[in-house]
Amino acid sequence: VTGAYFKSLNGYANNYLSLGFSGGIAQRFLDNDPEAFLDGPETFAVQQFSYFDISTGLLWTYFPEEGLNVYAGAAMFHVNEPDLSHFVSSREFFGGEATLPRRYVMHAGGSLPLGDVFRIRPSFQFMTQGPSHEFDIGAMFQMLTSHPLAKKKGEDNSIYLGAFYRKGDAIIAAARLDYQGYYLTMS
Repeated sequence: VTGAYFKSLNGYANNYLSLGFSGGIAQRFLDNDPEAFLDGPETFAVQQFSYFDISTGLLWTYFPEEGLNVYAGAAMFHVNEPDLSHFVSSREFFGGEATLPRRYVMHAGGSLPLGDVFRIRPSFQFMTQGPSHEFDIGAMFQMLTSHPLAKKKGEDNSIYLGAFYRKGDAIIAAARLDYQGYYLTMS
């Protein structure tokens, strides 16, 4: 189940705050087939169980003029830190040994016009979950292939090329095609 609320922060319809929630039921199953384990069959107290998982996020978006926008947001996944253990002893109390740690995400970016046909779209993202951290930064260069002032649905065609850097790990090339309301992205 997902829900969102959008609120205009001024009377000019160019400054918004969005709040979203998501919740769902997930299921875990462990196959206790003896052939699945090298040392013979293992004994687990719980073969299958379900759990509820909750996420939330907040996004601010500002459009000061045509073609220019900025955004910043934050999200928290696994708010309730569900217990994923197949052993009853750790499931009997909140915060058992196998809880799924919360994942925190912060991101920001925008779109800056470079004339009538080109735009640069810089962005960054930082994520952390338990001992893992990731920081990505980069930009996409956009070329509008339809008239930049076209307002009809389906006339927002564009080609993008860009690159992102994942700290300590990789440089990521990216390409995107927008065509009549459909988007294809490759990285």
